[in-house]
Amino acid sequence: MDEVDRVVELDLPWLADSGAPEPVLIQAGSSAVVVAHASVASGHERESVVLSFEGCLATRFGYPNDEALVGHPLRKRGLGYYGIYEALNPSWLLELQEQNRVAFPNDDWPVRTVRHFIVTFHDETFECLAQSLDGQFAAEPRADLLDRLASQTL
Repeated sequence: MDEVDRVVELDLPWLADSGAPEPVLIQAGSSAVVVAHASVASGHERESVVLSFEGCLATRFGYPNDEALVGHPLRKRGLGYYGIYEALNPSWLLELQEQNRVAFPNDDWPVRTVRHFIVTFHDETFECLAQSLDGQFAAEPRADLLDRLASQTL
């Protein structure tokens, strides 16, 4: 069996600003969208990064910030700063499977199709158990973008 919670950084272009990304989470049912200011290094300054997660089982958003990230249980397993990561063989999913077995002992969750994504920002961390991650840059004004995404997601 693979090592539990080995974290790898994903080589993706959708990086958020490391100083003031101001991420916003829009979530409904099994869909979640995170919007943040794009990194200058991405070549999309003054644009937004839009990360879309489909097939979500659960999300976490908020603490820890970058200063407290050293206390995150996955920090020693490869979780870093200001990036998009994946925890392979995630213990979080194993915990949810055990909880689910109490009520549904014969239910076999889609273990192979669910991934643990982690996005570290300056003041927040976002974690999601989901089937997929996609992203894009958006140049439209932030308020318009958030309104559009909220109406599509909710």
